[in-house]
Amino acid sequence: DHFLLASTPSRPVVAPRLGAWVIATMLLNSRLAAAAEVGAARLAGCRRRLPSSGEATGVLAVQKRSVSKLILIRHGQSIWNGKNTRFTGWCDVPLTVQGRVEAVAAGQLLRARGFEATKVDVAFSSELQRAHETCELALASMAGPDQESWCSDRIRRDSRLNERHYGVVQGEFKDADHVQETYGADTIREWRRSMHAKPPPLDESHPHFLPSPAPRTESLADCQRRTLDCFYDAIMPALMDEEGLPTPADERVVIVVAHSNTIRSLMAYLDDVPEEVRFTSMITHHPSRLT
Repeated sequence: DHFLLASTPSRPVVAPRLGAWVIATMLLNSRLAAAAEVGAARLAGCRRRLPSSGEATGVLAVQKRSVSKLILIRHGQSIWNGKNTRFTGWCDVPLTVQGRVEAVAAGQLLRARGFEATKVDVAFSSELQRAHETCELALASMAGPDQESWCSDRIRRDSRLNERHYGVVQGEFKDADHVQETYGADTIREWRRSMHAKPPPLDESHPHFLPSPAPRTESLADCQRRTLDCFYDAIMPALMDEEGLPTPADERVVIVVAHSNTIRSLMAYLDDVPEEVRFTSMITHHPSRLT
C-alpha cells in the first residue's frame, strides 16, 4: 500500500501510508532549489562526518540549522470530486460537508505536529472558494482553543494557484459518454497525463466561460508555468525576503492551499522530477511539508 511522495532526478521515491496521513519532507538549500533527502520523517538538521581520530572514527555529529518551512495542502473534497467527478478546473464550486471535515482534520494534524496557527507567517490560497475555505478551516483548526491567534487577513489569494483550466470539457463529467465519444479515451488520457496536450479552448458561448485573465484552456505545462510565477513572485519572498513578518526569514512557516495540478507541478519542479513520473497522486487535504 504505497503511493508516490516525490522523487530524485533518477528515480521516484515511494513511502508507505502512515495511517490516514503522509507527510513528504524535503531538505532544500537556502533558495529552495535543490532537493536532498525525502521521506516521511527526518532529522531537523544536516549530518556531517567528523575527521577520523583514534576511537572517534565514524562518529556522526548533527549540525543544526534553521530553515523556513513550506506546507502544501490540496483542498478538501468539493461537490465535483468523489464518485461522480468532473473536470472542475476554474469552476468555483464549494466544499462538501466531508471536505470541510477534511480541512479541519488537516489543521488538527498540523497542530499535533507542532504547527500551531501562531507559527504561520503567511498562508496562500487560490481564488477558488474550495481552496480558500479549506485554508480558513485548517488555520482555525490549527489555532485550537486560541482562536484569537489567527486571522483570515493572513490569507493571500492568487489566481495563479487556481486549478488547471480544462477548456471545452470544463464542468463535464469525466466519464460522460458524449465526452468519450466526441474526443476518444486516448485523447482524453493525453490531455490529463501529458505535459503539453490540452483540450480545445472554450468560447463565450460555453456555460463556464470566464473573461480574461482567465485562460480558455491549458496544458499541464501552462498550469505549471503560472504556478511557478506565483512561487517566485509571491511565495518565495514570504519565505525568504519579505520584511515586516513576525518570524525571522530563516524560521518562517508558509502554507499554500491549492489544487492537485498546481501542487504537483510545484513539487515536481522543486524536486526536478522527470516528466514521465510527474503524475503524483495528490489526495485531498493531506499536507506535504517542504523544509
